Amino acid sequence: MSKIKALITALVLGTSSVAMAAPALSFSAHAEWSTGTIANSPFIRDHRTQVTPYSYNSNASWRALSSSVFADSRSTIRLSTPMNLSWLKLQATAGTSFINSVTVRFADGTRKVVRLGQSLNTRAPIQFAVNGGAIASVTVNSSSSRGSYQLFGYGRVEEAPPVYQPPVYNPPVYQPPVQAGTLLADNLAFEGSGGRRFITVGASAGAFSKVRLASSKGTVFLKELLIEYTDGTSQYIEGIEANLHPGEARDFNMDGGRKTITRIVVYGEANQGELDVIGL
Repeated sequence: MSKIKALITALVLGTSSVAMAAPALSFSAHAEWSTGTIANSPFIRDHRTQVTPYSYNSNASWRALSSSVFADSRSTIRLSTPMNLSWLKLQATAGTSFINSVTVRFADGTRKVVRLGQSLNTRAPIQFAVNGGAIASVTVNSSSSRGSYQLFGYGRVEEAPPVYQPPVYNPPVYQPPVQAGTLLADNLAFEGSGGRRFITVGASAGAFSKVRLASSKGTVFLKELLIEYTDGTSQYIEGIEANLHPGEARDFNMDGGRKTITRIVVYGEANQGELDVIGL
């Protein structure tokens, strides 16, 4: 019994001496403990670093970049704010057009020319990749007798921040010089005319060296022109195939200098435009 007491005394004294010899340790940390629900296992929530994940809307979709554009010239479509787009699409809104090329100008001043050389109709659009940055403008070089198209872009909903972009130079559309003339017919519409309008002139109107066709309202599509003279001869001008937009005009010179006209026949497309015919 005395041996057991001695053993217990030795163990107690040994433990106390170890505790006194151990260095003092202290630390602090801001942490919360809570008891888990699985097997009562604890877990730690650390508040020393708050991490907020960055989220953004990465959904991409097609969006219209222009209204309907006539495919008979070089047209530049400027975006009000540069956009990060990965694809562009040309979709026909009427007729058939031939798309020669598309020039994409980016907000940093660089550009990309896409050579297409394809026909565009209402059955199949033309689309192509344009990865390269925020797009500021798109120029479409096309030709058509009566076709039109609309431009679409594919990309994220987010728009690139506005970046200064120098204006894109577009050559002015040629307009005949303004000069006095004789109004032979005004506000001619092709709707319900079978695609042609007859203008009776007569020698009393005077002699002219050229005939001017001008759009007085809307867009007029011109096909051909026939001029009959009082001397019995006539002049037939074919293959015009051009749109006259509001404020635009085309002059046609007469054969043989100044002559008197009996009648003028204008062949055009039935649409909402109206036409003025002027003798110069």
